[in-house]
Amino acid sequence: MRRKTARADLAEVAVAGGAIPGGLRIDRLLYCLRLARSRSLATRIAASQHLRINGQRVGTAHRPVRAGDILTLPTPTGVRIIRIVAIPARRGPADEARRHYALLNPVEAVRTIRIKTPDIDARIADA
Repeated sequence: MRRKTARADLAEVAVAGGAIPGGLRIDRLLYCLRLARSRSLATRIAASQHLRINGQRVGTAHRPVRAGDILTLPTPTGVRIIRIVAIPARRGPADEARRHYALLNPVEAVRTIRIKTPDIDARIADA
């Protein structure tokens, strides 16, 4: 009987469309959960090293994520912390995507950043 090599294992993962036994690649997960608009954007987010899985920085898009893992994501308005409840099988509607994760920091607690621009603020005050 022939032993499988690591390369054969990677080929099987590639054929399965990013599915990893018991988990999913981080870029595909971000895309399926609608936390990234495209798969290429999800890959760039994962490669930027600003994303954390269970407190450890992620530097590659092929890092597996499993149910129960905690993701820390940077957003334009602050930091979003989510727990993966279930691994999605596809990229479905937003309501379906939200059922696969739980938000650990409420939206109200996320700090919003407002850039003050005198030009726009003056126009709003005059209206």
